[in-house]
Amino acid sequence: MPLFSSPSSKCFWITLIVFSLSYYLLIAKSTTFPTSPPPPKLCNKNPYKQLNLVLNKNGSFRRGSMPPESPPAPDPNLPTKVLSKDLPINKSKGTWARIYLPRETLDQNSKLPLLVFFHGGGFIFLSASSTIFHEFCFNMANDVVAVVASIEYRLAPEHRLPAAYEDAVEALHWIKTNQEEDDWLRYYADLSNVFLVGSSAGGNIAYNAGLRLVATGSRYDLGIPKIQGLILIQPYFGGTQMTGSEMRLANEPHLSLCNNYALWELSLPVGADRDHEYCNPTVGDGPKKIEMIRRLGWRVLVTGCGGDPLVDRQMELVKVMEMKGVKVVGHFTAGDYHGVQDTDTFKAKQLYEVVKNFISSRLETPYSQSIHNSKKEKEEKTAMSDHSEEHMKIIRKPDGTLTLLRKPESRSLPQSDRTLSITVLSKDLTINPHNDTWLRLFLPKQGTNDNKKLPLIVFFHGSGFVTSSAASTIFHDFCVNIADGAAAVVASVEYRLAPEHRLPAAYDDAVETFHWIKSSQDEWLTKHVDYSRCYLMGNSAGATIAYYAGLRIASGEVGDLEPLKIQGMILRQPYIGGTQRTESELRLENDAVLPLSDNDLMWELALPVGADRDHEYCNLTAVDGWRVEKVRDQGWRVMVSGCGGDPLVDRDRELVKVLEEKGVCVVSDFEEEGCHGIELTDPNKAKTLIRLIKHFMSS
Repeated sequence: MPLFSSPSSKCFWITLIVFSLSYYLLIAKSTTFPTSPPPPKLCNKNPYKQLNLVLNKNGSFRRGSMPPESPPAPDPNLPTKVLSKDLPINKSKGTWARIYLPRETLDQNSKLPLLVFFHGGGFIFLSASSTIFHEFCFNMANDVVAVVASIEYRLAPEHRLPAAYEDAVEALHWIKTNQEEDDWLRYYADLSNVFLVGSSAGGNIAYNAGLRLVATGSRYDLGIPKIQGLILIQPYFGGTQMTGSEMRLANEPHLSLCNNYALWELSLPVGADRDHEYCNPTVGDGPKKIEMIRRLGWRVLVTGCGGDPLVDRQMELVKVMEMKGVKVVGHFTAGDYHGVQDTDTFKAKQLYEVVKNFISSRLETPYSQSIHNSKKEKEEKTAMSDHSEEHMKIIRKPDGTLTLLRKPESRSLPQSDRTLSITVLSKDLTINPHNDTWLRLFLPKQGTNDNKKLPLIVFFHGSGFVTSSAASTIFHDFCVNIADGAAAVVASVEYRLAPEHRLPAAYDDAVETFHWIKSSQDEWLTKHVDYSRCYLMGNSAGATIAYYAGLRIASGEVGDLEPLKIQGMILRQPYIGGTQRTESELRLENDAVLPLSDNDLMWELALPVGADRDHEYCNLTAVDGWRVEKVRDQGWRVMVSGCGGDPLVDRDRELVKVLEEKGVCVVSDFEEEGCHGIELTDPNKAKTLIRLIKHFMSS
């Protein structure tokens, strides 16, 4: 069945599906992210107005323009793949169920699983008869090959939680007592194979109804129907402390922060905040209740996507369940948005396949590897990998080794002639002829006109450990601007590249550079550098080199560097990895600057042969804690900066947390916008970053 009759109607109902609102308010942007920011200033303080709810004289509320509704189709003579009919549950409450039965079942003797479904809409909007959910259940019954019972529950704010949970539990008891009275349930539904299913707020209802059944024990012992597990599709949870995905996607049109706040305010019991157990399942007794799910042996499927503001909460729920021993499968895909399966038929079909496999116990992918592993996606990823290898000029030899044919790139020569009309002088100095390592020294011309010595920034360029050079024009110009804008001498290091020289070669070269500087008698260094103010700096892979070399220096592994005294590290968008994908990596899988396929390939080229991305050279949060503590003990300060549009931003933020937990003095600066390496191509971004660096060194 077609979901929409025209593209224009599709666009209209996409915005209405979650909240049925006619407008969305913008949220003030910020370049810094506090742990728990106050509600956005542009949100309407009146939640009723925010959600366009008008009070009727009888105490009910009139909701704005609503999506259309569809009637059931119970007649077996109709040319439809799935039959449907409505059955009353509790007339006094206005609750009922719409049952969906695949037509092919009429000619078979075998019974089908029963999926008890709860629709979304923030607890406040929509109905089991809404066309958007009618068609979703219709197609789910057909593709999963199951009987679906979609429950009409009471809505807030007329009936605040736990009303919907009570209706859900009552619906299950209704199924138990009516199984013999209704032919569809009696003859075609396998009541020993029942799953509670819900999308968005419906996922929350399925979860909390399940907990209620578990917690009440024998008093609500259903026997039949026998629940086998929960299927939570982008479940709607919250909390008073905002997550990274909520902050990054605060203006997401399908689930804006303003609407999110208002929905919870009107759904929770009066006076409750978003850390109430109905909203936040990971606080209070929530984790203990999850243990009861484990004792019953229920299996749980949690699905989500990187473009959903709630994805961090959904992933956290999976982690808590895993820790409690629940048989849980987390299935998270890149990009998309909250409610995508309700409006995108292709995404819905993919979801039905996941649900079908889960029900039949074939979907057993561990959470840590739970990125959509369909045959189609594997083929797509293989194609992407092949494209990356072609793009990066990778040659795979028969023995499995890799050779990189580097593209020609623009390079700049040093300029040391003081008579030239330039602000920064530069020259190259050899470090290790055998390894072909050297550094390009940048000296502000102004610094040669007075006796004031300048701080030294030892800089390592980026490009994934495998390409570029200290002579690359893009890095030459960047270092010129740093030296000029931050009033510092910059030593840009030419280190060995992978795959010819895999890690830790670059880390070794970085450490050797400091020993070379220590003993060098070059006049620019001895005359113009304040050796008591040295900083390690890098961008992207260069930041990772700076960090790892810094750990080795701080821990005393490389010997005495006197008279050099390191004051700290400046890490710009450090290039960090790991085998478990982060939300930002999923959300920006196809990023134009650093797509996931290129990222994986560069790590394959750079890491020791046979190592995965959880190796300490890649996953900096896996480094021994005592090394980080040595950074603290040395009194070093660390600056970490990044951008919300960088696929690695979640890992960079995690590094900040690790450093802070170890007591390191950290200055973090994360902008909402910007891609990986933007400071190399955007002069304004470069100026902003250099101002931050100058302030960091002077404070």
